[in-house]
Amino acid sequence: MSSAEDAGNKTVASEEEVKLDGEMIKEHPEFADVDEAKRIRFLRARELNVAKASAMLTAHLEWQGKMKPTEITQADLERSLPSGCWRFGPVSKSGRPMLMVETSLWRPHEYDVDEYTRMVCYFMSKAEIIMEQNDSDKVIVLFNMAGWQMSHAKYYSFIKQLAGIFQDQYPEQLYQAYFLNAPWIFQAAWAVISTFVNKRTASKVFFVSDANRDVTLLSDLDVSVVPEAYGGTKKEPYPIPNAPGEANIEQADPIKKDAK
Repeated sequence: MSSAEDAGNKTVASEEEVKLDGEMIKEHPEFADVDEAKRIRFLRARELNVAKASAMLTAHLEWQGKMKPTEITQADLERSLPSGCWRFGPVSKSGRPMLMVETSLWRPHEYDVDEYTRMVCYFMSKAEIIMEQNDSDKVIVLFNMAGWQMSHAKYYSFIKQLAGIFQDQYPEQLYQAYFLNAPWIFQAAWAVISTFVNKRTASKVFFVSDANRDVTLLSDLDVSVVPEAYGGTKKEPYPIPNAPGEANIEQADPIKKDAK
């Protein structure tokens, strides 16, 4: 077996990956305390180049020591979390957690990029708990772009940070990212945003339309558990943040149910 293979809900390491992982630990004994699956994700993110993967993992461990994502609480997100822009939806048929991002509720002018970073890390750390509970290793992200406004384009630094967190701190943990209800004004924004996204991540991004909804978004999700705003039939929105071990809070504004 020369490459990774999907087995159930997780991607199984190939013989080559296991071998290279051993070489990486030999060169960096400090990595021995890092979970094997995590080390291999960093190898994959750098096309199995041990030197590049080692540098990436070293930078990540330094970032993790400073950010402490698993210690972020709701109190650290007092301006961003109540908006309801981010929340968890259902778990997919394959056991993958689903993060729902409602652009109509994104108000970056109310907080700085540091709080936005904390919010993304908060949700990813909770996503890892859900993954562990469901024996999976990837997350699905749904972006409802119906509320995208030209003013959002002023906050590319936030979006660049989002891309960096997924690619540099949680590599190979994105299963697929779906963009729904994208207005025409988002096309120009995507031309800029796509420059922040590497090829591996870009291959997991899908723009959902009526024509491809069944083979993209709904291929791993039951329509009954997907909110109407995202193309499903569920009428009530999921609570905020709908995360394991966390109390839910009141939503500041209702989700806009734009045309699918």
